[in-house]
Amino acid sequence: TVKANRWHDQHATQWLPQICAKYGCELAEIRVPWRQYLETNHLQPAALLSDGVHLNDKGNALLASYIKPHLVYNPKLPDAEWKNLTRAFVIGKDAKWNNGRLTLTFEGNRVDLIAAQTGKAKAGTLAESAPGSARVLIDGKPPSQFPECYAITRPNDLPRVDWPWNVGGIIRVGSEKPLVVEDWTARVLTFDQATGRFTFAVAGSQTGPDGNGASDAKFVSTSGRVVIESSDWWVKDVHEKYLIAPGYVVHWRVIPQFFDVYQPPVIADPTLEYATTVAQGLANTTHTLELIAEKGVPPLETIRVYRPPVK
Repeated sequence: TVKANRWHDQHATQWLPQICAKYGCELAEIRVPWRQYLETNHLQPAALLSDGVHLNDKGNALLASYIKPHLVYNPKLPDAEWKNLTRAFVIGKDAKWNNGRLTLTFEGNRVDLIAAQTGKAKAGTLAESAPGSARVLIDGKPPSQFPECYAITRPNDLPRVDWPWNVGGIIRVGSEKPLVVEDWTARVLTFDQATGRFTFAVAGSQTGPDGNGASDAKFVSTSGRVVIESSDWWVKDVHEKYLIAPGYVVHWRVIPQFFDVYQPPVIADPTLEYATTVAQGLANTTHTLELIAEKGVPPLETIRVYRPPVK
């Protein structure tokens, strides 16, 4: 308990202030005044909790009282890093087609193409019945060639199932090698009921069988496309709910955050914005976007670029 309290004290008094200073965030210090409140009112921590972990109504009210003074606008604080986090390049004004090709230099990590209503399409687009498409290049390469534009889904992320049961047994899956779009499974081979230790086999729908591992050691698959740290297995609570045994399977997917070819969507509701993310997850630096029209220039209204403040 003493060791745990020291960890939390260090977290509150050292790590959080350092993170806030590094990224220009405001620190709402509540640990010290919270402890003072308990001491002044001769209360145990449980008096402000509903279940030993989460706050009750009184605890929520106290937390709100400590947070509210920070929720004010201070015009004296610097805001340069938090301005212009998105930028819209209007087609025909900020970015123009030239002989079926559009080139745009931008800074950021994500690019969305906003479809134009066919009645509002810029000069040079095809008729409503036959909108064109466009090949997408980032720095001269299709977005699919950027490993950072692939994402790994949360294992066994089940809808309407509360945490931790929806975790399925693994908190996080990483990789050491470039990914491809595919479905993955980790299948339990053996399970020791006494120790909770188990072995498993990993396979991908494109990669195929990719190696076996054990829950008490770091696992790197044969292809390098799957990395599971021993600390990322969340088995105890899941086992209590589902009784993990040989044959239990954890699922996850590798999904694309890109389109190599932009195909204009069907505008079903003219009151809505139809955005297509053609690249997300890029290094947050300067890039060059190229759109190369195929079968006519696609009707685009805007190119929107996202530039997070943290690089």
